[in-house]
Amino acid sequence: MKIIPLRGKDKCGKTETLTIVYLKILDNKGESTCKKTEGNPIFKDFSDIVKYKGLKVAFFTMGDYSTVTTRIIKEYHTQKVDV
Repeated sequence: MKIIPLRGKDKCGKTETLTIVYLKILDNKGESTCKKTEGNPIFKDFSDIVKYKGLKVAFFTMGDYSTVTTRIIKEYHTQKVDV
């Protein structure tokens, strides 16, 4: 599994940037499989696995918490996510 982190200071636009990428993939025939809100809905964090061009691409925007991030990486690995 490849991991592409988007890093930056608090409230600098990381979630908004990942949302733009996510929506572009969906607009280009990506298929959402399990989108759900993560954490406090006010922050608009979400997770999903998208089927796209034969790949499983995971999105997880609540990455500011290391224990949660570690858990989700292990979960995505178990689900054979590609990116």
